[in-house]
Amino acid sequence: MNTILRAGWLSGMLICVAGLLSAQKSSINEDLIKADRQFALYAYNLSMQTYQQVLKDDPNNAHALARIGDCHYQLNNPEKSLEWYQRAIRQYNMAPDVHLRYGKALMQTSNYEDARDQFLAYAEKDETVGNHYARACDYAVQNVKKESAWQVKNEALNTEFADFSPAFLGSRVAFNSSRTDLIAKTKTSESPSGAQNFLLVTQRNPESGLLQKPQLLRSELQTARNEGPVAFSADGGRVAFCRNNFINGTRQIAESGINMSLYTADVDENGKWNNIKAFPYNGSNYATGFPSLSADGNTMIFASTQPGGFGGWDIYVTNFRDGSWTTPRNLGTPLNTPGNEVTPFYDGENLYFSSDWHPGLGGLDVFRAELGPEKVSDVFHLGPGVNTARDDYGFVYSSDDNIGYVTSTRPGGRGNEDIWRLTKKWNDEVTAVDQKKPVEEPYRPSEYNDTSTDSGDKGNGLHVLVTDERGNEIPNAEVDLTDCYGEKGYTGGDGKFQFVELTKTIDCQVVIRKKGFRESAITLRKYGNKNVRIALTPDTRETYRGRVFDAKSRAPLRGVTITVQFDDGSKSIETESDENGAYTLTIDPGTTHLVNFSKYGYVDQIARTSFSETMVNIPSMMLEKAGADATEEYVDYRSDNVRPIEHNTETGVTRTILKKQEPTEQAKSGTEPVKFSGYSIQLAAMPEEPSDAKLNSYEAFTKDGNLFVKYENKLNKIRLGVYRTRAEAEVVWKKVIASKGTKDAFIVEERGASEDLIIGATTTTPKSGVQPDAVVRPVEHNLPVDVALKPVSKPTALYALQLGVFASEKSINISEYNNLRGMGNLYSHAENGATQVRLGVWKNYDDALAAKNEAISRGFAKTNIVTEQSNDTDIQEFIIGGAANTDAKKAKMLNEKSAAAKPAEYDNSSNPAKPYYIRLVALSNPDRFDGSALEDLGYIAKRPATNSPGMTIVLLGGFATKSAAEAALPKVKARGYAEAYLMKEDNGKLVRN
Repeated sequence: MNTILRAGWLSGMLICVAGLLSAQKSSINEDLIKADRQFALYAYNLSMQTYQQVLKDDPNNAHALARIGDCHYQLNNPEKSLEWYQRAIRQYNMAPDVHLRYGKALMQTSNYEDARDQFLAYAEKDETVGNHYARACDYAVQNVKKESAWQVKNEALNTEFADFSPAFLGSRVAFNSSRTDLIAKTKTSESPSGAQNFLLVTQRNPESGLLQKPQLLRSELQTARNEGPVAFSADGGRVAFCRNNFINGTRQIAESGINMSLYTADVDENGKWNNIKAFPYNGSNYATGFPSLSADGNTMIFASTQPGGFGGWDIYVTNFRDGSWTTPRNLGTPLNTPGNEVTPFYDGENLYFSSDWHPGLGGLDVFRAELGPEKVSDVFHLGPGVNTARDDYGFVYSSDDNIGYVTSTRPGGRGNEDIWRLTKKWNDEVTAVDQKKPVEEPYRPSEYNDTSTDSGDKGNGLHVLVTDERGNEIPNAEVDLTDCYGEKGYTGGDGKFQFVELTKTIDCQVVIRKKGFRESAITLRKYGNKNVRIALTPDTRETYRGRVFDAKSRAPLRGVTITVQFDDGSKSIETESDENGAYTLTIDPGTTHLVNFSKYGYVDQIARTSFSETMVNIPSMMLEKAGADATEEYVDYRSDNVRPIEHNTETGVTRTILKKQEPTEQAKSGTEPVKFSGYSIQLAAMPEEPSDAKLNSYEAFTKDGNLFVKYENKLNKIRLGVYRTRAEAEVVWKKVIASKGTKDAFIVEERGASEDLIIGATTTTPKSGVQPDAVVRPVEHNLPVDVALKPVSKPTALYALQLGVFASEKSINISEYNNLRGMGNLYSHAENGATQVRLGVWKNYDDALAAKNEAISRGFAKTNIVTEQSNDTDIQEFIIGGAANTDAKKAKMLNEKSAAAKPAEYDNSSNPAKPYYIRLVALSNPDRFDGSALEDLGYIAKRPATNSPGMTIVLLGGFATKSAAEAALPKVKARGYAEAYLMKEDNGKLVRN
């Protein structure tokens, strides 16, 4: 009986305890929900008290601990936030982003080393963001102690309340303040320390230069709370201003909850604001503010969190035209980032702004951007003095007076945000170098540049570092060095692609490709002793669709060539309309270009087209047939006095139509019309003459047509053809677009082509029934464009195998190609400072293809077919069935050193007396390996890799005993071969030892 009672009593107690625990847990959850709501409403002091209540019942609540840290951080007390973040990260259920928030607080206290550790910890969750801020810490350590180019002084008018956002108003300075000593008489100050600030104006003291006691900017009747920041035109006649919800004592950036709207007004002679209008691009679900006006007041640069930006606040520009503001245009990268860019100030030449993403000293830092007509070219950090570890923003500067101001929460002020006066101590332009004064160090996120000194690591070679515009490494980007020495590969997880150091200056092109980014092609003229950094820009282009019709019949026009030539002349887009007259163009939104429409028998037209972000379809183009009675209406676009014939404005698009004289009209002066030849497939177009390497990349298509280059409209166009009917061309075209890198190929009408290019037009047809390709270049550019295509001595295309590419000074060992004896003639071809080893030469493609397959089966896996010209005197003796060639001639062409002259250290024979080796590296091109750094330790040997076809193992030999090899191994590793290890040769096989 007692047992039953005891059990019942215990059960009852457990039920009560469970109920109490459940009630306690419920209470904690309710407090957390309440605190989070208060935090979301920016009531940081109140929410901090509620989070403290949670900790009374649950002292280790990770969320509450971290949130208290956030509250202190948002209340401009990063020092007080540190202990709470530190407690939070000790908890097992801490959110990963606490590391990020903790790191930012540490940066604002100048503790860059610990901040870097926190960012690296966060990188386990978000590698891009974590590593970015870790690098920012490195930048801060390197720059924070540099001498400042600026003299900085706290203004005497600052108070314990927030004083911020100075703006020039003629010789006066307007600013915002939450102070309580100046209150409009018609207003009350029910919340002197709350969400209240006023616009004030002050004058500099002519003797001390300090700002004097301010007064209300607007009249008593006009003055309203929470207006500002503000910006004026040079004459003060136009004002742009914000209405805000700034809270005194709280950080004034996006994460603290700015709710801003932008307005403009006209200012009369008495300073009264009239015609106040809301900016038409304000939004209810995003913020718009921080304006800067140009001198004439017709251009406004501002910041906004509107959708479609790069992240956080971005900087935009708009223009006042015909009584209204134009659609804002995002200034793009490298200015805008995934972080926050705010408080722009444009002085007519440079754009100043603040950012918490670009590498700085902590919080918001001030940067200068070089603002061109269309884009920002560079971003510079203004250095210490202007910037500190805390928030620095709202920068304005007058170069005429050498005086500026910045808002900052840095220590040494009078409380919260203060206004600090800035004067330059010396000129920070090029002349500063002569004065031996430090200059602004540029942060160049949008350019490729040399990022290291001469490399001492001769054995491992150097690298190409591929990053985005903000310096983040891009893995798995394709690096195409075909034009340099035939290499192609992908970057690793660190964004690096290793390349082999060359022994002389080389002029070649490197192409970088990565999905989501624009292809980057750069020419490197000093390549061989430096690491190279290449930054890719995001591909933000849009696809626009248009159609072309016959102006009279309104029937769709097929085969119209549409060309867009960019202003810099370095690139172009070309496509062709289909059977429905349709075509597409991939263009940057917000740009304007000349678009040329051309079809034989029709008058060319050129449309200046603005590609807006809202436009989907390009307005249709009507082409008129060329006729004798239309001559007087033409404008010769090739002349210097081009004028518009008609103006056509359609919804969202402005186009000025220019008619271009059609070459067929010259027939009236005695010139015969250009003869129609057939159809070709256009593979690519470029301003520069394509290199052999570029042409060789299309080698696979030559079995189906003739490869040639046509110079037209200032472009070199690589084409495949010529086919007598469009149906024949379409069969090949389908094969072409199915191949990687040629999806934009299209069919064009070919006129004036040489008979040698037309399929089936000559008797020299190869076995496959297809005419070999010929690379044809124009010789008379003063003729009409279609007539300019003429073959040079009507060369016939021949074929060879390319076996390898080497630096021109590299000694080439012919014996390595002994396995190819009997297949063809070995010779070399020099291009771009490199020597290409080739085998050939065959008169038709099928024989070359069979030889290629045989060469691959004999161990030459990287063999490619290349074309040669029959009229090239250098290859005559190597044509199979042509003039006889001798080994002596081959050795002379290859610049081969005799076997007796071959360095002994490259002995690859087995030596039973010295069976121990140190394995160094495995290379696809071992002949570029430089073993001079190891010559005092042994000799270099090379063996084919049994498990990796096409690779060669490079070894350090000359060790009779294992102990001798072990003694040399640390020295080898110390000289840059950290992965080296011992191997022993046993019965002709190498075994790791």
